[in-house]
Amino acid sequence: MMTPEQVHYGRAGIVYERSAKVLAEAYAAHPERFVKGQPEPAALPDAVWINRPQEPLSTEGGH
Repeated sequence: MMTPEQVHYGRAGIVYERSAKVLAEAYAAHPERFVKGQPEPAALPDAVWINRPQEPLSTEGGH
């Protein structure tokens, strides 16, 4: 799972790669612990929110 900060500042890819490496190492060391096979990190989100806006944001004029 990625935090809003990681996604906002473009660090999600690095976190994903590190997570994949750690999971692969854990699986290689103890495959018996992973009954569903080799684990993979969760997919990268398209967007993250602390408080999601209720309406789509508009860049058109008006206040």
